[in-house]
Amino acid sequence: MSLRVRFVGGPADSTERDYPRVDTPLPSLWWFDLDVPEMGAVYRRVGEGPDSISGRWRYEFTEL
Repeated sequence: MSLRVRFVGGPADSTERDYPRVDTPLPSLWWFDLDVPEMGAVYRRVGEGPDSISGRWRYEFTEL
């Protein structure tokens, strides 16, 4: 099982990613741009469950 995520706000706004090696929704994630590895940001999990339609956990931008 993989962690399915949707990022909200900041440089990753509206980006969706799957993390196949993570099966637990972590309290925060470090997002980075695959094309520009120097670009990254911290996102924090919102809510206690994934979206009922998409199955994705919502992570909101907190800082660069």
